[in-house]
Amino acid sequence: MAKKKTPQPKPEKGAAPCSPAAGDRQKAARDARRAEQAAAQKAFDAEAEIDPPPCAAGDWEENTPEALVDPIVPSYVGRQMAVGFAYGRGLIGCPLDVETQPDWARKIARADLDRMRGDADCDTRAEAVIPGAAQGKGRGQRAVHFQHAMRLDPHIFEGAQNYNNCSAWATREGVGAAIAVDVIARKELHRYVARPGTAGIYAYRGQNVPRYNEIDPALARRRRRRGQPGRSDSGMSIYLGAAVVHKYGIGLEIDYPGIADLSTEAADELAGVRWGGSGPPGNFRQEVAGDRIGQIATVDDEEALLDLLYAAHFTVTGSTITAGGPGDPISPAGGVGGHAQLLAGYDDTDEFRDWYREVTGKRLTEWVGIFDQSWPANWLKVEHWPEHLWGPRPEGAFVLRGRDVLRMIDTRYGRAVAMSKVVGFPVLELPPWDEALSSWIG
Repeated sequence: MAKKKTPQPKPEKGAAPCSPAAGDRQKAARDARRAEQAAAQKAFDAEAEIDPPPCAAGDWEENTPEALVDPIVPSYVGRQMAVGFAYGRGLIGCPLDVETQPDWARKIARADLDRMRGDADCDTRAEAVIPGAAQGKGRGQRAVHFQHAMRLDPHIFEGAQNYNNCSAWATREGVGAAIAVDVIARKELHRYVARPGTAGIYAYRGQNVPRYNEIDPALARRRRRRGQPGRSDSGMSIYLGAAVVHKYGIGLEIDYPGIADLSTEAADELAGVRWGGSGPPGNFRQEVAGDRIGQIATVDDEEALLDLLYAAHFTVTGSTITAGGPGDPISPAGGVGGHAQLLAGYDDTDEFRDWYREVTGKRLTEWVGIFDQSWPANWLKVEHWPEHLWGPRPEGAFVLRGRDVLRMIDTRYGRAVAMSKVVGFPVLELPPWDEALSSWIG
């Protein structure tokens, strides 16, 4: 006769969901997983070291594409491709607090992270923003929520950067994808006019200068000798980009009458460069203040990353890694000075792995991350894109193995910030309900 299980008493209404002991066990298990992940990553890094090209810039203001690329290069490859060459020669588009970056870049990244956390009106820990229904559910799944953006406006993932504004590009793509998810998938009543722009993001890079001055007085003196700081095309951190769209608002690639015409990619980018010393005009800030991203969070753990992507939280990575060669569709990892890219999705399914083995003859045992790039569409050759699984390929998309993605979020190679949940963009005024009712009855 089977022994009956003794029923466990249910917790009283309002009681804590688990005891302190259970909470300690969960924390210990989480810490153990992270330690195991770190050990595996360390072993992999030792086997497949990716040394980023050294940055020749002596400080932030000298860190520009013009300083690192021979003037003749843009004439035969184009300005946009020349910017990509500059990253390959050590240009830092997003300062990072990692050991492979110069001291000035690490200081900027720390200051911007402090600012992001201080300005946020939400908990910026990844575990705090993962929806309950998605916690622990990302493993073994596929998330290609970027296809909502492809359906709403493929232009969100089109174009290429002309300046050192990769963080603004990656952030604006993440914001555009988040708007698309809310409008198309969640059926929320947001008005979509045009894709987010880069000007309202990149223009804020000069706004943290007082804080940079506090942490590096020598750099502050050099900036004062050069004139107004923040004017140069010197890049910005992913933390500052996230803080801007969360606190100050989201500008669009449209004409703002009486303020600025940002309706073209070229005009939008140029405004972001020119506004860098003082930030966007006051009337522009007022215009966009009500439209912003509601949730931002740093992410440094594999399980949390997969859960966030599964729940349609798009992730801006800042790292010294990008695709280092053609993809099948998976590319090998390669090194750059410091570059922001959008991690738009992932695939951890046997369906994809079986398809990949059938098409390429290669065995894959891990998940893959799907990125979008802010360089020209022909920057990389990608073959065998699985459109039947992932939908149409965004213009600059590329794919990396999960182990390489993990090196980009919390190691000596990079960091990451996830974002989701749009606030604002109200729908156009609807007619009074009684008018609609009378017209229907009549």
